[in-house]
Parts: sequence; structure tokens; C-alpha cells
Amino acid sequence: MPSGPPGRSWLQVIATRLPDGERRLVVLQDVTELRRTEAARREFVANVSHELRTPVAALKALVETLEGGALEDDPEVARDFLQRTHIEVDGLANLVNELLELARAEAGRLELEIEPCLSDNLLQTSVERMRPYAEQMGLDVEVVQNDAGMVVRADARRIGQVLTNLLANAVKFTPPGTH
Repeated sequence: MPSGPPGRSWLQVIATRLPDGERRLVVLQDVTELRRTEAARREFVANVSHELRTPVAALKALVETLEGGALEDDPEVARDFLQRTHIEVDGLANLVNELLELARAEAGRLELEIEPCLSDNLLQTSVERMRPYAEQMGLDVEVVQNDAGMVVRADARRIGQVLTNLLANAVKFTPPGTH
């Protein structure tokens, strides 16, 4: 029985004439799981592309700002931009590690690093990571919290990735000049 959504199955049909010329052999093969796997891989490639686009866009904005004179104009701002660049490079390195972890997850060997985390820190880290991209898009990003100091139990790196993705989408679909 196919394990796909109800009413949705894919079959591969192969028919051939047998040597006697009168009979036919028809082979039906359920390829539902193969199709589902192909769709999951396509979605994975799209997600990886999205994940790469965010830090690359942030790095590009930081480098362009530094090239535009921030290095000479204000050393403090330049140091801040270099620190942000370092954070983005670390983010790309983490993404590579996450791809390796995904392979472990598919093999059934993924381990989460659940620990107490301050929600403020999780949110602020993601906002700071997205700030250069938001500024390039003409947006002001502000953290508004009702539960400052709240502790959550989470895998900080993975939750940070989720928050950064949400912010990247918010920046992408928010009109310039707003916050």
C-alpha cells in the first residue's frame, strides 16, 4: 500500500511483448516514495539556497559599506562592521556544519544541544545578523519584547537559524522606509 497522501500515488508501468508474440508482460512499480524523496531533495536545495543568500547578502552589504569609506570615516563603525563580517563568516561555516548534521539526521544520528537560553540573546543575535541586510533594504530593525529575561530550553543554534530565516523573510517583504 502506498505511504503517500491519500489518493496520491505514482506508478511506473512497463509493458513488453513476450517472445510468443501473443502475451504481454506488464510490470507495475509503486514509485511514490521515490517521488516524495525527489520532492524533498528539491525543497532541500531551495532551502539551502535561501540559507546561503542571507549571509552572503549581509556580507556584501558590510563590505560595500566598508569600501564606501567607513574604514576611513569612523574607525569605531569600521570595527563594528568587521565584527559583523566575522559573525557572518561564522554563520556560513555553521551552515556547512548544519549540512553535515542534516546528513547525520537522514542517517538517524542527529543530536540536539538543548540547553537553557535567554530569549533576549537569541533574538538580539538574529537581529544583529540581519541588520546589515535590513539597512541595505532601507529598513530599521528594532527588538520589541514583553518577556525580557525569559529563559527557554532550546538548541540555540537551530532556533537562531529559524529566527534569522523569519527575519530574512520579513526584510524581503517589508516596504523600504519602515521598521
